[in-house]
Amino acid sequence: DSVNPVEVFEQVWTLLNSNYPYFEQRGIDWNALHKVYSAKISPTSTEEELFNTLSNMLEHFNDGHINLEAGKKRFCSLVKVNPKMEDFSWKLVSDKYLNKSYKTSPDSMFFYGWLTDEFAYMRIRRFPNKEIVEKYIDTIIGELAKAKGMVIDIRGNPGGNGFGVAALGSRFADRKRLYTKNINRIDQSKAYTSPTYHYVEPLGPIQYKGPVILLQNVYSESGSDAFALAMRVLPNITSIGENTGGCFATYYPEKLINGWTLSMPFSYVVDQNDFCWEGMGVPPNIRKINTKEDIAAGND
Repeated sequence: DSVNPVEVFEQVWTLLNSNYPYFEQRGIDWNALHKVYSAKISPTSTEEELFNTLSNMLEHFNDGHINLEAGKKRFCSLVKVNPKMEDFSWKLVSDKYLNKSYKTSPDSMFFYGWLTDEFAYMRIRRFPNKEIVEKYIDTIIGELAKAKGMVIDIRGNPGGNGFGVAALGSRFADRKRLYTKNINRIDQSKAYTSPTYHYVEPLGPIQYKGPVILLQNVYSESGSDAFALAMRVLPNITSIGENTGGCFATYYPEKLINGWTLSMPFSYVVDQNDFCWEGMGVPPNIRKINTKEDIAAGND
């Protein structure tokens, strides 16, 4: 009935030590952190002390795919300078730039409309799975197909389904192009030798091949990181904003011996050129950052 807090601490440390792929990218000396934080835990530590110590240790990763859950308590390793997004306001975009006239997908994940008579806009709040995307995306692309240019907005998009990312990207693809490799370990080997290749390629009845501006910020994470990489390989896309969040890996939940859950990445992700953007995020073609003062002044 009683679980030794020291054993829980050691389980967390060992799970990450055996599975986490980005110690080097994120500048983590895992053995050194073990020495520091294991000294704070004893067999008599309370659950609160254990949770706080583990959270303080995991905070060093600054990785949105590392999460610790204890009942209703949840800690995410991702640390931002500004926890509240201040460089994007959907109300400003919808009221001023779309003139309060726009449509939504059935699941309210996509908002779309016209900025002018010639230029279209699509906001992606989150990436649904492929089957859901394919139920409505061709209708949306069909309505916007005559636009001379399009803005796709993924600012504040926390991610979603990877297959949904590829399904959406396929509606802008000119041909099959590699954009990421997910590389996994085989058995207990430390070497990453088993890659899975991800492509963006034309699918569906319509591809929009006009010029596209992709708006991204540091709150564009996970699936949005992958989408930024997918759009980056297409010739008609220009990205504007700042680096995306930089959380690319596939992750999974592991049940701890005290009933808590630790979620963590296990795959090593690189782009088509074998470069790993983990922890840095995908850079834009044109760097332009809104400020809260811009938003307050009614400018995006």
